[in-house]
Amino acid sequence: HMPAKRSDLHTKQVEAWKKKNSGLSDKELPRLFINGILAVRSRSLGTLSNVTVTVVVDRVLLECQERFSILSHLSSDSQGIHFDKFSVHIEDSKPREIQDALEELLLELLEAFGKITADILTKNLHKELMATTYQTSKNRDQK
Repeated sequence: HMPAKRSDLHTKQVEAWKKKNSGLSDKELPRLFINGILAVRSRSLGTLSNVTVTVVVDRVLLECQERFSILSHLSSDSQGIHFDKFSVHIEDSKPREIQDALEELLLELLEAFGKITADILTKNLHKELMATTYQTSKNRDQK
């Protein structure tokens, strides 16, 4: 099924973030999106409980996995989102497919966290995302 109407706010923000980080190769882009997804999850923990964040991430991940089979290699628990198996499996996939799947996951997370906080968290999540780059530490979300 298609997601409910998404906020243009998130789409515009992700587009601006991608533009800011343009010039990355097809091999580097997944890491940028992974860093963005981890940053959004990590920043959400500043406002929401770990249980809430875990439930939201699990639900969004499940919904995105239904639409993008490549995301089936991702798992999530109270410790975070685990990309290790995903990183191994993306070697065989088309760069565009990977980017579309990760971008959808990022947008859906922004949408979900925005909705459950009546957009109180949105500005902070967008700010966190804009500060995230390809070089952002891989371990930021491992608490």
